[in-house]
Amino acid sequence: MSQVLITSTPLITNSALPSVFSSENEDESSMEISDNNNITPVVEFGRNTSNRKKNVTLASRSGLVFPTGRIKRYLKNSKIANRVSVGSAVYCSAILEYLVAEILELASNAARENNRTRITPRHLNLAIRNDEELSRLVGNQTVIAGGGVMPHIHEVLLPKNSSQNRASKHNK
Repeated sequence: MSQVLITSTPLITNSALPSVFSSENEDESSMEISDNNNITPVVEFGRNTSNRKKNVTLASRSGLVFPTGRIKRYLKNSKIANRVSVGSAVYCSAILEYLVAEILELASNAARENNRTRITPRHLNLAIRNDEELSRLVGNQTVIAGGGVMPHIHEVLLPKNSSQNRASKHNK
């Protein structure tokens, strides 16, 4: 059994390292001292992690924010077809990302009109119902919880024009 000597000064200095291991990329923590004071680098077995390429997600390759891998998994699990291509997942995620961006833009405009900084379900409902295409896409059956109703006053309930009232009083 070997004895361990604990000192406050380092046992190995940079000047004591052989020139093979004195490169600036190597740090002292990756070195190991053997019994006969030879310094050997520590080698990790398995995959070579330094030369390995980083994993690139399908969403980053397609330039989208929505997770295309997850959408592909959902398409596979929904049993729409026996095989699902990568292009179909990218296309679906691009469509969803566009719709969300469009709705959020209209909802932020509705919030700004009401002098609010936070988008609420009310603003989402106003944005969808005021846009003809989105209203047709969502349909009349979709109800947004907390969205309220569209502001509408029936024409019969509105007061008549005052100019018509004055003219009718003068004619009588």
